[in-house]
Amino acid sequence: MPSPFATLPLMGDNLSRYCKQLSELPPSAFWIHEKKLCEHLQLPKGPKHGPSEVLTTILACMREGGGGNRRKGSWKSTGFDGVDLSEEGNAFGIYYQECGRKEEFSRGYLVEEPRIRPARWFKIGHICNIEVREQLDIANELIGDAGVEGNDDDLDVLPAYIARRRKESYAQFYRGERAANYRSWDLPYIAYRFLDLWKGVKLNDFWQGESEMVHRRSSV
Repeated sequence: MPSPFATLPLMGDNLSRYCKQLSELPPSAFWIHEKKLCEHLQLPKGPKHGPSEVLTTILACMREGGGGNRRKGSWKSTGFDGVDLSEEGNAFGIYYQECGRKEEFSRGYLVEEPRIRPARWFKIGHICNIEVREQLDIANELIGDAGVEGNDDDLDVLPAYIARRRKESYAQFYRGERAANYRSWDLPYIAYRFLDLWKGVKLNDFWQGESEMVHRRSSV
């Protein structure tokens, strides 16, 4: 297994700057995928290592308060006391966990094969009120992937024809097209399925009447 500190030379003298940027991220109401975090921090890509591997080094250095060799004078400080961001409720206010299917993460521009593993998802601040798995379930519902292998067992499997239609409707919606059925049926339907996640949100009269037609999650 490669050392988590392997990309320190690639960062040069920027470790503390990246850690400061991380500390200044505004709170988010949603979990953030590590690829988006790497883009936001503008983490570098080198001959052998990609941005996600640089992020791995940053997290390892945050845990130790820095990285390198003190005896050889190569130690670089993060500028912060050591904190493990994989521990929920840590003093830094940023928490991450792996979740979801395995996916590809690019490495250096001289390395053809990507790393394949579950993604790390980051919770920034304290205003996110859902679990990362719940967020992924909602996302899978939105794009028509609910109930496929890798999703939670408590979600109903979408009939194939609905999944196909929803995938097409979502693509139209994402492109800014009208996608009338997606707006008028799919989005309210999905919102209803996950209604219990948001306190103070109630159904309007139409959805109260349609409640017999919508299957809630079995855990509810």
